Amino acid sequence: GAADGRLGDGGGLRTQYQHVTDLLPTLAELTGIDIVRERHGVPSPPLVGASFAPSLTEAAASSSHGDQYYEMIGHRGFYRDGWSAVTCHQPQTAFSEEAWELHHLAEDPTETRDLAADNPDKLAELQAAWETAAWENQVFPLDEGNFVKSIARPPWNADLEEAVTILPGTPTLER
Repeated sequence: GAADGRLGDGGGLRTQYQHVTDLLPTLAELTGIDIVRERHGVPSPPLVGASFAPSLTEAAASSSHGDQYYEMIGHRGFYRDGWSAVTCHQPQTAFSEEAWELHHLAEDPTETRDLAADNPDKLAELQAAWETAAWENQVFPLDEGNFVKSIARPPWNADLEEAVTILPGTPTLER
């Protein structure tokens, strides 16, 4: 395999879209190790990445990574099928007022040409996909660096808000 130094073209350029979440499955495949699926009977979160090992030996291999959402301090983005929609958040402005850009990465990998005005349906598709992914992945509430996520707890953390009595001799507690 590629792990033992048999890369066919000696480190040639690859243009497949991949994400950092693809590293673990790729390294596991290349080294032949199994990814732990549970620990002490507790299931691990499902993998969100996919191995890109085939692209290491075959330059024309398809990307193994599909949709991908991004969010950091209010900046947001979504990738699908060679298209990227992004918006940069301006501090102390409403998230709903920001303009989104649309880029076709196959033709414009450095994202210099905004195609949003020419492709409003594609932009709307990616914006809606970002919103769906954000709800599925606990991105909300959006936070521009003011730590609102630390103040507003999600409903599944209600048990952490209950009073606890700790008696002498109690072993170390989790959270």
